[in-house]
Amino acid sequence: MTIQPTSRPAKRSVNQAQFSGPHSHYMESLARLFDAAQTVDQIARQVEDPGLRHADKTQVGLELCTRHAAEFFAFYVCRFVLSDLSILLEKFIKRGTEWVIA
Repeated sequence: MTIQPTSRPAKRSVNQAQFSGPHSHYMESLARLFDAAQTVDQIARQVEDPGLRHADKTQVGLELCTRHAAEFFAFYVCRFVLSDLSILLEKFIKRGTEWVIA
């Protein structure tokens, strides 16, 4: 197994996080999603461990599965979340400028 890097900050429990505001459920769902995505990262780190290097079907299958999961997360989930957050930010800025002008 790969040793966990010491430069990584301490893991925070998503269950203990308190979200407030009109989009609190959305933020909580995103926090749980990105917390669960850390599992893919941990599996990818273990698959890439030099001590586990084998040319057998299991190793190749694990590498392909983790790569496909990471690509799906990067190309679909992250893009959706970033575009959605940009829309929310635009709405927030628009409301703020209306408040300043008024």
